[in-house]
Amino acid sequence: MDCLREVGDDLLVNIEVSPASGKFGIPSYNEWRKRIEVKIHSPPRKGRQTGR
Repeated sequence: MDCLREVGDDLLVNIEVSPASGKFGIPSYNEWRKRIEVKIHSPPRKGRQTGR
């Protein structure tokens, strides 16, 4: 998978989170965007990003 990358001793995973989804799950790997798609119940929080 192209969404995984090693940087030194670390492993970086490229994901795309879809908030406010009806179901929680990891439905697919998007080959075009090279990301794992994750759906969560929690609503989005305006202007907030984490994990960067």
